[in-house]
Amino acid sequence: MGDRAGNLRFRPHPGLGSYDILHDGKHLLDGVHLGVVLEDGTWLPPGTHDGLEVRAHLDTASVGTFEAVLVTLALANHGTKDVGVSAFVPFSAEVPTSGAMFRNGWQSWSFAGCWPVGESDPDQVDLHSLARHGRAWDPGRAVVSDWLTVLGGDPWLALGFVTGRDQFGDLTVEGERLTARSWADRVPVGPGETLKSEVFAMMAGHRDPWAALEALADETGRRARKAAGEPGPPPVPTGWCTWYHYFHGISEESVLADLQGLARLRLTLPLDLFQVDDGYQAAVGNWLETNPKFPRGMRWLAGRVREAGFEPGLWLAPFTVMAGTPAFDNHPEWVLRDESGRPVEAGINWGGPFYGLDVTNPEVEEHLRHVFRTVVRDWGYRYLKLDFIYCASLPGRRHDPRVTRAAALRRGLELVRDEVPEAFVLGCGSPLLPAAGLVDAMRIGPDVAPFWSAPPPLDKDPSFPSAVNSIRNIFARAFTHGRLWVNDPDCLLVREEDSQLTPDEVRTLATAIAFSGGALVLSDAPAALAPERLDLVRRALPPSGRACRLVDPLGGVLPEVAVVPPQVQSEAQAQSCTVAFFNWSDAPEAGRRADIGSALRAAGWRADAWHVFDFWAGRYVGRFSREAPRVPLPDIPPHGCVVLGLTEDRPGVPVVVASDRHVIQGPPFLSQRWDDAGRALTVEVHPGGPERVTVWVAAPSSRRVLVPEPAPRPPAPVSLVGETAHDWGRLLAYRTRNSARGPVTLLRVL
Repeated sequence: MGDRAGNLRFRPHPGLGSYDILHDGKHLLDGVHLGVVLEDGTWLPPGTHDGLEVRAHLDTASVGTFEAVLVTLALANHGTKDVGVSAFVPFSAEVPTSGAMFRNGWQSWSFAGCWPVGESDPDQVDLHSLARHGRAWDPGRAVVSDWLTVLGGDPWLALGFVTGRDQFGDLTVEGERLTARSWADRVPVGPGETLKSEVFAMMAGHRDPWAALEALADETGRRARKAAGEPGPPPVPTGWCTWYHYFHGISEESVLADLQGLARLRLTLPLDLFQVDDGYQAAVGNWLETNPKFPRGMRWLAGRVREAGFEPGLWLAPFTVMAGTPAFDNHPEWVLRDESGRPVEAGINWGGPFYGLDVTNPEVEEHLRHVFRTVVRDWGYRYLKLDFIYCASLPGRRHDPRVTRAAALRRGLELVRDEVPEAFVLGCGSPLLPAAGLVDAMRIGPDVAPFWSAPPPLDKDPSFPSAVNSIRNIFARAFTHGRLWVNDPDCLLVREEDSQLTPDEVRTLATAIAFSGGALVLSDAPAALAPERLDLVRRALPPSGRACRLVDPLGGVLPEVAVVPPQVQSEAQAQSCTVAFFNWSDAPEAGRRADIGSALRAAGWRADAWHVFDFWAGRYVGRFSREAPRVPLPDIPPHGCVVLGLTEDRPGVPVVVASDRHVIQGPPFLSQRWDDAGRALTVEVHPGGPERVTVWVAAPSSRRVLVPEPAPRPPAPVSLVGETAHDWGRLLAYRTRNSARGPVTLLRVL
């Protein structure tokens, strides 16, 4: 899927502090500057400067399927005094661009997606500016992308940091100049000491810029896992969360009622996790005491959750504190403060400002260790949703002045890993790059909400809670799933009451979450769900684990097309992939013809012909081929989608075209096997979805097909319920039980 022809090389300018970039032997960028910015703003290019030595290391290496240029800088202090370093600059140059760039925000809730290069941040009131941006919201000036970016053009140019243990890294586009900075936060470098930058990478290509994002994430994840001791891949969670039905209004009584409701649905709605969110604690920052709505405490409640067959989960904001709590009032030295000694505000929530703890203070560390020991080992919550993590990385005076913001965040997460290694950790409200290797899952977007978009003027804030803002980030950050962590797309909301989402918007949200491959967590009261809404949830369970790819990630803020590549199990099985087409406008879209060929190229699929099935409509569309790849789509309602399952056609051999078991077609939710010797087609349906599943089979017309006789007593393991003739053969519809009893034979060919 990558561009193997994308051969990138560098040519240094000795003594000038710059280099050229060549792509496929041709000049791409001339005069790329690099150097170090000191605390007082002094610029130092590579070389020796009054006892300070700036070293630059440039190299080429394979990153995924690309040949990339890697840059690392270092400052060695050969003098007699401390020197403060503001930032390392591995790249600063005028860059060509087609006008679009991939922009990635600083933390979980921040904007991610396609952004016009010449369009700066909107000028608006933003109470959470510091919460959402590594540097201040900067209306009317530069555009900042955290960690990485892709600039459109031919060739496109991808740039980003592949490490982030000690320094935040970002890329700023101002006019035609792009500058990459590895932020050292003015930490002092003592005599005889050396400070290094994070590793910066760049690559270029003519096609598939999504592959560059995947390659950068792969390399970042590989380095992070190595630094963390090579932990194995975490499971993909499924579960239920209290937040979006009750928000802060939960109680022990409401939690128990929903727990009983989910337990009754357990056989047909297989969820593993039951997570209590914000609202149980005495105060933000006082996590080990409950409020009066939870009279029997959290340890007792965890026992009830486990008795019901679920894994208990708990929300905390461990690095966050509010005035009026013992941590804030009794330990002023625990709180991050600015140069004048005032507490650094992290934002406004819970009725007032909140602040960040200084995790470099040994007393704070021991306090946090006690909290996590109690919650995990004493209370029994082994699933932790850690929210507002960015509070550990606020700018301010720290107990250890040599710790950067990024390193402080890692120190906080490292103590969690060290103290309770058995816990599953979901990061939320977290800067992304420094958390790699330390969280099992990561929230990748703003909060979802039971409405499509916020009312004006809040709809102009791309980080404000809403379904569309959440969906945008689900797709934009899909490339991180399975490479850095399990993606958490936030909760699936399907209820009809207390929701402004239309049925089409609910299906679009369910499709986006299924296409993420990540966690699937509900947050509607079970009693509020109609049977058809529960059925929709079942068709998205369990998560596939496979993230989608975007056909054109630089084509717009929201993607028109996304594709889940096939899961290849064996050559004997016909391959399937799933493609979604979206209408983000407020009006219906009619007459659209989809170019399936571009989606198949994005999926890396080489089939000559394929059957197409409209999943949400339950409708066979037809057989298409490379010679005729354009598929007419039905009218797409506002904010709606069409999901097409594509299955490889094998002439003369029956194949399962589609099923209504899962929105992601093919394995592992439905596996098919053609036995050439026995001339039989068998199918196995993954348990846990709808009670009865319909399977559509394309059978050749040139051979005699035997279907099973109806069983003398219901329920029959499989029944033929429909048959239609086509120019290529027959389409047979079967209904079978969704169970774990093994494969069933659909037909034999004579």
